[in-house]
Amino acid sequence: MLPILLFVLSTFPDYQMASKQYLTAKNQYSQYRTSSTRQEAVNKTLTLLLSRNRLLLEYLHSLGEKTMDEELTLWEQNIKNSDTVAEVNKVALDWEAKLERITKLANQAKLTILKNNLQILQDNLTNIGTTDKMTTGNAKLYLEKLQLAEAKRNLVVFDTNYWSYENLLGYLKESRDALSSASQILYEATTRP
Repeated sequence: MLPILLFVLSTFPDYQMASKQYLTAKNQYSQYRTSSTRQEAVNKTLTLLLSRNRLLLEYLHSLGEKTMDEELTLWEQNIKNSDTVAEVNKVALDWEAKLERITKLANQAKLTILKNNLQILQDNLTNIGTTDKMTTGNAKLYLEKLQLAEAKRNLVVFDTNYWSYENLLGYLKESRDALSSASQILYEATTRP
């Protein structure tokens, strides 16, 4: 679901440890079915859910996304008050209901970062690229590539209820490819000592 970035987040080791402890407690409860192993499984489930939530909050923060901070922090407070299997299941389902929105916000943040980085690249190309040393055909092609790159980036908007991450990512890839072509044209037109 989430990219490799999770492995470098500071809360990842806590999540990994909580996951292992949860699996151990779950297996012990499945094997012995005592009230103490059930309570231990509930406690380890709570720890795992809290660790997962903190990991996801840190991931969203690393993307510059803080829209759900209050909601996820409130969810943490609610889960800390849970001590039965039914209550834990309820708060776990509440969190899973948020997952689609969390994923959409993370994807939107990633697309925004990519879009801004491509804009910086285009600005740099525009600042260093002059068409006066290019042939007429190359100058025209260079400007067309820059216009295409900008047009594709401008298609990446989030003001609608429905947008496809893959579709918008495709526009950004096309913008990147156009900027790459413009860079190549600029490189070929540059005189070297």
